Amino acid sequence: MRGEQALREAVVSWLAEDRLATAGAPSVLGCDTSLDLAMSHTIFHWIPSSQLGGIEMAALTLIQESPQQVHVVAAGDVSGPAADMWREAGAEVVQIQDWGGVLGITWARHWKAFARERDVRHLIAWSPTRLPQLLSPLSSTANCVVHLGNVGSFGRRARLQTKVMGLIYRPACRPRLLACSQAVANSVATEPLFRGLPLSVTLNSVRPAFFELGVKRLPSNIAPKTWGMLARLDRLKDHRSLIEAIRLLPVDLEFRLELAGEGALADELRRQVAAAGLEHRVRFLGALPRPQEAMRNWEAFIFATSAGEGFGIAVAEAMAAGLPCVLSDVAAMREVAGDSAYYAEQGSPAALCAQILEVINQPIEAHERAGKGRQRAQELYSAEVFARRYLSALGIV
Repeated sequence: MRGEQALREAVVSWLAEDRLATAGAPSVLGCDTSLDLAMSHTIFHWIPSSQLGGIEMAALTLIQESPQQVHVVAAGDVSGPAADMWREAGAEVVQIQDWGGVLGITWARHWKAFARERDVRHLIAWSPTRLPQLLSPLSSTANCVVHLGNVGSFGRRARLQTKVMGLIYRPACRPRLLACSQAVANSVATEPLFRGLPLSVTLNSVRPAFFELGVKRLPSNIAPKTWGMLARLDRLKDHRSLIEAIRLLPVDLEFRLELAGEGALADELRRQVAAAGLEHRVRFLGALPRPQEAMRNWEAFIFATSAGEGFGIAVAEAMAAGLPCVLSDVAAMREVAGDSAYYAEQGSPAALCAQILEVINQPIEAHERAGKGRQRAQELYSAEVFARRYLSALGIV
């Protein structure tokens, strides 16, 4: 409990500093990021979790970039630090009870009562989970956007459950689909649930604080010693291969890895580190409400993930911060980083190890690639553009 309280206090402190740093100032991209909207609407956000992750931060970005709108976040869990971030950004946060259960029938009943009581007309579903239940209370004139964040979002079981729920709940509302990458869009194009719905790609965005880190970094011929990875400790990522790759590094190499994030695999990964005798090289930082503080101390970034990765917003943040990046070679990573990163065969500890050594042995080239990455992030990952596209999809701008 003491750790959770400290995390919440850090969240509040970071948000206060962030507002002071950005109030009235142009963005790092050189343009005013405020959205000049004449009318105010109430935008409802559905999101299962309030932990620190990509979709939680995407919702926060939209809330921060459109303060003229009224934002209500309905979450399955409101105990995580992201809930405090949404509140501090001005959103109302409510919990829709009884998220558990195989088919979520009780949750659907609670959501229906909430949606009708609050007259939901503009909805962003930050996860396609239980989409038929989510849409069923909405009128045919409601504007709904579904964020698609992972490749192959539906396994066989989820697809069957969704099909059954689609027969029970028959939504009148037809949502628009916004995939966070072309890799995600390609993977869902043939999903029966999404067939016939308008689908487009809107890339995730990077907050200004990460671009500010990059301003202070200069190309160097000094090999990076402190590396970092920012991601949930879950099965979508590939921390296991990364830890094994660290074990393969030369024992006399000065190398430190910091893992920022929490998740279901935290205990298992700590045991793996201990069993490999890597406690002196691998440090677990836990969930960080201000990841840019950790990233400030990193000299290189690594992101080991699975083929199901949809975007990896932490990768774009590391690019904005001017860090050399070693990434798993999956479709979304190529799309996000282009030719600015180093790629290792997915699931191969030996390949990850080889790319880490490549960066260490060729630091000048690594910093040149990092410069390309920062420029790419400036061109592609604007928070203003991200917010405008979501609001436009909702029929607001």
